[in-house]
Amino acid sequence: MDNPGDPIDALAGIVQSTSLRAADLQCGSPLNNLAQEMSPLDEGFRKGWIAAALREGQKRGVVRSDVDPNETATFVIAAYEGYISLTKNAQDVRVLQSGKRSIPTYCEKQTCPACMATAALAIASAMSAE
Repeated sequence: MDNPGDPIDALAGIVQSTSLRAADLQCGSPLNNLAQEMSPLDEGFRKGWIAAALREGQKRGVVRSDVDPNETATFVIAAYEGYISLTKNAQDVRVLQSGKRSIPTYCEKQTCPACMATAALAIASAMSAE
């Protein structure tokens, strides 16, 4: 993620693009699978590419300056992984559908006030495409 664009949009996009197909959900989290495979090979995964993208977003004024990039990245990843795990355990896609609404809403709250309207529109658009 050399040029993350808007990291909030990117995080929401990752969550929104998660498949709801039962066969895909049985494989667990694609983000976690990728991170586990890449972390021994790529220093960026070990150092936290999501936190780095959030820091870059702060520099460009799209992420609030009072957001802690490391804590926010850890929370978003934990929430995403949690929803995947709970969905797999419950064998109920509605659990993941809830996460696909909740996580982008949380991410939206991390944007600078001037960007919030744009982020809200993008999230609403992505949700209506389901």
